[in-house]
Amino acid sequence: MRRLSSRDVALMAIGAVLTYLSTVAIQVYIPATKGYFNIGEVMVYTWALLFGPWIGAFSAGVGSMMADVLTGYEQYAPATLIIKGIEGFIVGKLHLLLKRMSISRAKVLSIVIATVASLALAVLGLLIYSGVAEVTFFALSGSISGAILSLYIPWLLWVLAAIVFIVITGVMVLKVDPMLGIRALIVVIGGLEMVLGYFIYESVLYGPGQAMVEVPYNIGQMLVGLVVSIPLSKSVERKVLVQSIH
Repeated sequence: MRRLSSRDVALMAIGAVLTYLSTVAIQVYIPATKGYFNIGEVMVYTWALLFGPWIGAFSAGVGSMMADVLTGYEQYAPATLIIKGIEGFIVGKLHLLLKRMSISRAKVLSIVIATVASLALAVLGLLIYSGVAEVTFFALSGSISGAILSLYIPWLLWVLAAIVFIVITGVMVLKVDPMLGIRALIVVIGGLEMVLGYFIYESVLYGPGQAMVEVPYNIGQMLVGLVVSIPLSKSVERKVLVQSIH
């Protein structure tokens, strides 16, 4: 680890505060695990992508832990410090390693990633999420609201979704940002560490069955962070570049 400058310390403090604020902005209580859904991953990923592994790790771990402590989820604070800290470090470190990749290689890898993701979407949809389905709506307290929707999901829907996904991603990679797929892969890897980390911790506290309840919520947090942090970090980078030129 390089020696920290006053700028690094300031960025760590600012990042921790922003991570805390984004984490407490929206909290949806999950009774089964006594945890909560939040959008803190937006700042976890953004700060790590912008400022690297060490600043990203501190901001993610400390900011997220502060949110747990100050909003009544103290039982998660020790795990959050470690899990979110590692998450921020992974995203920041992988970004440093892969952003040096040539444009041509980045385009190829991004297209490959998009293709694999679209195939996975199609296969999982065809095998698991096609046919008759029942959607039950739950209240935030965890009690069934009584609203059950029955619907039929055709297999063709997943094929079309996969085609649309690969086309849109391909256009964005080739015309907008060749690093798009790389950044998305980096965020997903970091996010999966977060999902696995909390599953292990909650399994110890409440058992694997209850811990599994929060997995979709944590994956949702990761996806929200992915969708927002990549364009946000790119926008900040452009503004900093323009200001440095002028």
